[in-house]
Amino acid sequence: MHVPSTTQDLGTLTGPLLIFGGAYSNFQALVALKAEADRLGIPPQNIICTGDTPGYCADPEATLDLVEAWGIHAIAGNVETNLVNGTDDCGCGFGDGSRCDMFAKLWYTYAAKNVSPRNIQYMAALPDFLRFTYAGKQVVVLHGSPRNQSEFVWASTDAELKRQFCADVDAEVLVGGHCGLPFLEELGLPASIALSPGPSPGERGETSSVVEIGQRTDVYWELPKDQARTVLGYAKEMRKNSTKAEALLWNELRAKKTGHKIVRQKPMGGAIPDFVCLQKRVIIEVDGGYHQEPEVIWSDEVRTGKFADVGYEVLRFANEEIIRSPALVAKTIKGILDEATPRPYPFPSENYRPTNQFTGSSPPPLPSRIIPPLDVTSSLSPGEGPGERATQQNSLIYLNPGVIGMPANDATPRTWYTLLDDKNNLKITFHPLTYDHRAAKARMLDDRRLPVSYAATLTTGIWDNTEIMPAAEANREGIPIVASDLNLTVTDSQSPANPAPATAPTTVNNGATKKQQTPMKELKETNKYTDPKDLKSFGKIVEWQEDMGNKFFDWYSGVTEGDTALTEREKALIALAVSHAIQCSYCIDAYTTNSLQAGADEEQMMEAVHVAAAVKAGTTLIYARQMQRQVEKVLM
Repeated sequence: MHVPSTTQDLGTLTGPLLIFGGAYSNFQALVALKAEADRLGIPPQNIICTGDTPGYCADPEATLDLVEAWGIHAIAGNVETNLVNGTDDCGCGFGDGSRCDMFAKLWYTYAAKNVSPRNIQYMAALPDFLRFTYAGKQVVVLHGSPRNQSEFVWASTDAELKRQFCADVDAEVLVGGHCGLPFLEELGLPASIALSPGPSPGERGETSSVVEIGQRTDVYWELPKDQARTVLGYAKEMRKNSTKAEALLWNELRAKKTGHKIVRQKPMGGAIPDFVCLQKRVIIEVDGGYHQEPEVIWSDEVRTGKFADVGYEVLRFANEEIIRSPALVAKTIKGILDEATPRPYPFPSENYRPTNQFTGSSPPPLPSRIIPPLDVTSSLSPGEGPGERATQQNSLIYLNPGVIGMPANDATPRTWYTLLDDKNNLKITFHPLTYDHRAAKARMLDDRRLPVSYAATLTTGIWDNTEIMPAAEANREGIPIVASDLNLTVTDSQSPANPAPATAPTTVNNGATKKQQTPMKELKETNKYTDPKDLKSFGKIVEWQEDMGNKFFDWYSGVTEGDTALTEREKALIALAVSHAIQCSYCIDAYTTNSLQAGADEEQMMEAVHVAAAVKAGTTLIYARQMQRQVEKVLM
């Protein structure tokens, strides 16, 4: 069984990276991409797939075999997860009875029957997340979102939610997949830095770590499970609601920037230290003004004693000195960590065994390294103080590299992948992939168990439907993507100014320069009663009356799908004939596709239309008898 929420740490990657998603069983596209990677000289260890290698097209086994043999990094998409778990649904979250759902039953069933046991074994071993450092930034690769493997995240998805996703996985560059459309968004400051005045210790749950005089608490892993869960919950909230000083210091300590792995808000007993380097047994605390209050000083000393009992040294820094110069504080921490004695590896079990039991109204003197005020000359900017909004330019980036298995609904057969370059800081560029799409389409049409509409998409570049799309993306249907509109170059704000680009850039807060992106176009409403796009979003009729809508689709699919007294082919031909008789343009489009899907040929389909026309003519001519009767009545 596939184990969810597994992460593979790739360490630090350098050199050009190639990232792509959604091969979707399109073997021809994957072969073309590999040839392009070979041409560019990008080795397999610098190539990443964001999941959904099996999918809509005709060659799931061959596509998975090639990805495995290629030796690239890949994660599990929802299709891999559900195939491994043996579920009967792709897990994409399509609405019941929708066109997406109807077609998913076809291609997912086909994929499940056409992957090998070796493919299943390979997919079961795939992680859900990849993490690595690139161009000095912490990068995380996932499929949907941190909270749901099959969540659709679009260019139009709220930027604040994307910032939260970055914070959830501690990423400066978050690479996602699943939605099938390439986009890049520069998000500005991390959510952990862009704060209103910081919460009080009580609001952050820090009071849970204060112990009364003379009491001790056990370390985290010795707590009862219910207490451990509570403390872990406090820690997660604290990570989401960092003070300005904590956020600025974390930006200097994260991703081994000091050469040492440091974690933040790690529960240790009832206490939740701000930062911990486990390898060197060093705890780093950020002290606000309230730490000068007598009862808090007392609590800090008790906690220091508890940590000392299991071999941890505690370093303390004031908020103000961190805000003035976070880099200098980080340099001081680095010096101490460099000199500290490493812990043995693998780490031994750390059972808390207190050695400093005491009673009375005063604690014994506890050795603790209090870092003296640092020699800094900079001061706070006007209006800034502890807990206020930070002004450092540490922009986050959200990237979807696109997919290679299906076009991007832009009326071209091209598909998309992304290149990252760290030669001069970070550069992200999108690239169209041209391949033998006609051969891929022919492979799908060879087996009518696959959606004929999706086979057509390979050449038309237009999706069969837009049921899953927000309006902003749906309105861009048929508008060819321009790669340069998507590209981004991130430059070091402290490096010399780069020469002016050939086209005037838009400057973003963190020193990034980005060509002016073509805005999402609002298409004018068509002045007619019918619009072909309505068929593509037919599933959305449930939105205003969910109960009745779902009942309709249950009945509708039960009547029109599968072999009963009538075969599915016979039903499709009947529906096609009726569609012409009632002159329903939506239905004609739908049941033309369905008839092909069910195995009808062109001659049978045209014959069905002639039958409908004959019946329609008969219903017209039958009224001639009424005319004749009226004539007889008048003349007689």
